[in-house]
Amino acid sequence: MSEGLALNLLQSAFRTTLLLVGPLLLITVIAGLFVSILQAITSIQEQSLSFVIKLITLIISFVILFPFLMHVITNYTIYIITNIPQFIK
Repeated sequence: MSEGLALNLLQSAFRTTLLLVGPLLLITVIAGLFVSILQAITSIQEQSLSFVIKLITLIISFVILFPFLMHVITNYTIYIITNIPQFIK
């Protein structure tokens, strides 16, 4: 395996990881920020409220984004499997 091929493989792995985790993380961070602002305004200091809302948001966004996430991971898997002969060289 040449250095260029290894770097290309690593770059595609990082890109795939960001495409899988990025949207879920961004939605959860926005939900957490919204809950924190709401708690600061209403003076509610309940920690479990923030956790439960972020968890529910994460589950809902995962269900909604599941087709996109499966498309990304399927394309990456097909890329890896079809390029196995080049990786062995």
